[in-house]
Amino acid sequence: MRKIALFFLLLTSFLVAEEEKIENYIIVPRGETIEGDYFAAGNTVEISGHVTGDLYVTGSRIFIDGVVDGDVLFLCGEITISGHIKRDLRGSAGHVEIVGSVDGGVSALAISLDLASRAQIDGSLVAVAATTDLASKIGRDANIFSSYLRVSDQINGNLYAHVAKLRITSNAQIGKNLHYWSNDKALIDKGARIKGKLVHEPSFLKDITSKSFLKKIKIGSTMAVFMMNLFYSFLIGLVLLRYYRPKIDASIANISTQPVRTFFVGVLIAICLPIASLIFLLTIVGAPFALTLVALNVIGFYLAKVLFILWALQATFGRTRIIHYERTALFFTLVIYLLLVHIPYVGILLSIVATLTGVGSVALGPRGVAPITDKGRGD
Repeated sequence: MRKIALFFLLLTSFLVAEEEKIENYIIVPRGETIEGDYFAAGNTVEISGHVTGDLYVTGSRIFIDGVVDGDVLFLCGEITISGHIKRDLRGSAGHVEIVGSVDGGVSALAISLDLASRAQIDGSLVAVAATTDLASKIGRDANIFSSYLRVSDQINGNLYAHVAKLRITSNAQIGKNLHYWSNDKALIDKGARIKGKLVHEPSFLKDITSKSFLKKIKIGSTMAVFMMNLFYSFLIGLVLLRYYRPKIDASIANISTQPVRTFFVGVLIAICLPIASLIFLLTIVGAPFALTLVALNVIGFYLAKVLFILWALQATFGRTRIIHYERTALFFTLVIYLLLVHIPYVGILLSIVATLTGVGSVALGPRGVAPITDKGRGD
C-alpha cells in the first residue's frame, strides 16, 4: 500500500509541476550529491550524480547512470537504468531498459521491458509488458505477464510466466521451477538448464473468459471506457480553461445562481433539438443540415457535461489551496465524477443532471462572471 500511495503521489506531483511549467531538462551531474529524497519532473531527466535517499522521477525520457541509495519510483515515456540502485525499482513506462544493477527488486509496467546482459537484479522481478527480454541475472523469483517472453540468462529462483509465447534459450538457467501458463508450448533449447519442475498449463485467460459471470461484467471494457472518458474529459477541460475562460466563468455563474432554471432550460433544449433534426431529415434539402445538427448535438452534450464538472470543481475545491492548481483539481474532480456515474441508478441520474445542467448554463448566456480561480484570466 505504501508503494501505491507513493506512485499516486508521483502522478500528483507531475500534475502540480505542470502548473509551474516543467523545465525541458533536469540534470544531476556526475560528482554532485543530493542528500535525502529527490523529486524530478521534466521532459528529459538525467541522474548521473548520487542521491542518498529515494528518487521520484517523471518525464518523457529518463536516464539514470548514477547511484541512488534508496528506492526509485518512475512514471515516464522511456527509462534507461545504467547506474546503481541500492534498493527497489518501481514504476511504469513505455519502454524500460536496465543495463546497470539493482540491489533490490524490480516491478515494472511497460510496453517493452529489456534487461541487458550486463544488468544485475539481486531481488525478484515482477513485470507486466507486451514484450519482455530477460538477458540478465535475476537473484530471486521472476513473475512475468507478457505477450512474448525471452529468457537467455540465469534466474536463481522460480519463473512464473503468463504468456502467449515463451522462448528459453540455451544460455538460460532456472534455479528452481519453471511454471508457465500459455496456449502454446514453449520453445526450449536443449542446452537450457531447469533444476526444478517444468509445468505447463493452459492460459488462465482462457479459463477466465469461459466463465459467464466475468463475461457479463466485462471488466476490461469497463476499465477501457473509464480511462478514455477520463482522458478526453481532462483534455477538453484543459482546452476550455485555456481558451474559453470568460464563457466558462459565465456558465459556472449560471449554475451557481440559478441551478433549477438552468436544468429546465437544458431539458427544453434536449427535447427541441431532436425534433428539429427530425424535421430537417424529412426534407431532401435539409438532410445534410440534420446530420450536421445531430453531430453537433453529440459534441455539444459531451462538452456540456464537462462544464458541469468544472462547476463541481469550483464547488468542491473553491475554498481550498488545491484550486490554485487547476489541472490537478480538474483531474481529481473528473476521477470522482466518473466513479460516481458507475454507481447503479445514481450514476445514470447524475449523468443526466450534469449534461442537461451544462446545456442550460450555456443557453442562458452571461449572467455575471464568477472566476473559477483567483489566478486571473488567461492563466
